[in-house]
Amino acid sequence: MNKVFLLSLFSLLFVLGACTNKSALVGSWKLEEIDIEKAISIFDKEQKNFARMMMEEAFKNVKGKMKISFVEDGKYKIETPLINGDMKSESGTWKLSLNGKKLTLKPKTSDKEVHRILKLTSGELVMEMNQPGFGKMEMTFLKD
Repeated sequence: MNKVFLLSLFSLLFVLGACTNKSALVGSWKLEEIDIEKAISIFDKEQKNFARMMMEEAFKNVKGKMKISFVEDGKYKIETPLINGDMKSESGTWKLSLNGKKLTLKPKTSDKEVHRILKLTSGELVMEMNQPGFGKMEMTFLKD
């Protein structure tokens, strides 16, 4: 009897934890920081300086302007500023793993992407994303 009770209690706490993570994720987030050094870690010393300069310049353009919105129904939208001032928009569906550590995005126009969640609170989201041509990019978003 005690084993059944403990198993039920553990299952309930696990489900409640997953719901809490999902509800913390829902809303709009603005890009606050990118760990540039982590993103360029795959380059050799000569390439790092150029990559760092390019990333720093690109980050100036998107800081506080890149926005990700997660809706409770499993849809998302990403808005990213382009160099010419226009906004690029991408949308699709999202799913958070039960343990709250993996975020799967399925854009309407491309293959699914799985990102690791390093931190998720009611006001801060830190994700590690694999970027083609770069290493793992750690991005910090603040709730809008």
